[in-house]
Amino acid sequence: ELALGADAGSRPVPDFETLGIELKTIPLNARLQPQESTFVSSAPLANTVGMQWETSAVKAKLSKVLWIPVEAAKELPIAKRRIGSAFLWSPSCEDEHILRTDWEEHIERIAFGRLDELDARHGTYLQIRPKALNRSELTAATNGAGAPTLTLPRGFYLRTSFTRKILLR
Repeated sequence: ELALGADAGSRPVPDFETLGIELKTIPLNARLQPQESTFVSSAPLANTVGMQWETSAVKAKLSKVLWIPVEAAKELPIAKRRIGSAFLWSPSCEDEHILRTDWEEHIERIAFGRLDELDARHGTYLQIRPKALNRSELTAATNGAGAPTLTLPRGFYLRTSFTRKILLR
């Protein structure tokens, strides 16, 4: 990000804010397949009333992505890892529909305080997973009764099956 001049820092906007382009690397295993899910943005766990896909950080970040494949097999020393050709990608109408549906289902769970349902099992392309260094890192949320509570921070991630599909295009 630094070398390419990304200017967003940790704000929930695309890395190249004025261009509306998010920068994402795809770590590849020895078979040149995505080896892990791809972080998109933090998931809001409180104050979700009125949130809409069109104005979400997830949509903003995924509208235009500069993907950079990176060889990342653990047995390969960093100095020997290759960087693939970068490519600019935008979701097809079908992809965006699926991403939107996933996002709306996740936000609905959050809005109704169904925090115990926020895990990697849900979502076709977009999943929610914990985004914390350890179990003691907690963030503000709203529980099923509408009361404030604390829970693990969560993030939106793209499934490896989806990033594999992007690479094949």
